Amino acid sequence: MSHRYMPRTPSTHPQSEAAQTNAISRSLSSVCTKSTHCLAVNCTQALYRGNGANVARLVPDVGFKFAVHDQFKLMFSPPDGSPPGVQEKMAAGAATGAVLVAPTEPTPALRLL
Repeated sequence: MSHRYMPRTPSTHPQSEAAQTNAISRSLSSVCTKSTHCLAVNCTQALYRGNGANVARLVPDVGFKFAVHDQFKLMFSPPDGSPPGVQEKMAAGAATGAVLVAPTEPTPALRLL
């Protein structure tokens, strides 16, 4: 007797849709219960625990992106002093992306050449 692959359809799935919905609602209720308990014990300080490392990692990166993007917007802006249009903004964004990706991931940058 040969065993063929039979894809699971809703009728052959071992867990019914009602059981799946029940499991999801139980996990959501558990998350809400634990979150409420955490807030009751530690106040709002619990929400920000460990966030300092993310801020320390992201602030220099985002600051560099803004600085580079602003410089490219100035470079690509029209010489008559009018605000940059869509094409100039897109060129500034593309140049910013290229400058930020090239040092960290040189392989995709080399593919473009």
